[in-house]
Amino acid sequence: MTPLAAILGKVWRNIRRRAIVGVWQMYTAAYALPYAGKGAFNEALQAGQESLAIRREIGDRRGIASSQNNLGLIYCALGDFASAEEALHESISIYREMGHTVGVANALTSLCQVFADAGDYDRAVQVQREAQELFQEVGDLWGVAIAFNNLGQIAMEQGQLVSAQPLLQEVVQIYRELGIQSSLAHALSNLGKMSYELGNVKAAWHYLHEGLAVAVEIGDRPIALELLTRLAVLGAEQKENDRFQVIMAFALQQPELFAETRKTAVAQYAAMQTQFSLAEVESAEDNARQLDFQTVIAEISHIP
Repeated sequence: MTPLAAILGKVWRNIRRRAIVGVWQMYTAAYALPYAGKGAFNEALQAGQESLAIRREIGDRRGIASSQNNLGLIYCALGDFASAEEALHESISIYREMGHTVGVANALTSLCQVFADAGDYDRAVQVQREAQELFQEVGDLWGVAIAFNNLGQIAMEQGQLVSAQPLLQEVVQIYRELGIQSSLAHALSNLGKMSYELGNVKAAWHYLHEGLAVAVEIGDRPIALELLTRLAVLGAEQKENDRFQVIMAFALQQPELFAETRKTAVAQYAAMQTQFSLAEVESAEDNARQLDFQTVIAEISHIP
């Protein structure tokens, strides 16, 4: 699924693009989302509820819908799916009354996140397809890309890789057209991972390398490190090159590596280590400590 922080970021950008009535209302709206982005969801919940209360007091219907969308995502992150669904249904209802198509689509996309996290994939797909159609109706390509990505991720989680492939390819194409490089790097990483799981090693290697090049160009070190781990696993399995163990060790030593990626990479690194002696493993980790980011990128970029 699309990372929660990415969706929250989009909602935050939508808030910033609008004129919000009242200084305190703007303050509390701005206060909630940065907390959520840092993972401090209880603090975000309190700030979001304060923002909602102010918007109800001044009768700002659009602001209420926006606050409930934000709160729905925060409740979701806290595992309170019932409260998340209730908040998002109010957001959707208000946006429908206002004829705010993008607002409805955004809230439906948030509801997809809730259903997917709760394991209700059928309803997740249903609401995301509705959102996709609304995004397409108004020509919001960014929204369409998010919808396709979520549908592709759900298909992958259900083991439907063949169905996921065209969806993720469409996501890559849209981000290319829009020139959103950070999102493109993420999409290429996902497509590379899926291609490998489908057994298309050549395509996986191509997508992961391209994603790495994009991430390095824009200075997005966390996604670059994710791509490094995926290339290291692919390379170790296909090329029998002990340098991939060193590259994986390097990535794991970097604090910027995504927590979710780190969890997976630790298990993959442990599997790699079984092919080597303890002395070789210790040597690889020592070598990794001597490397710098640019040297590792240059090395893996020149491995055919």
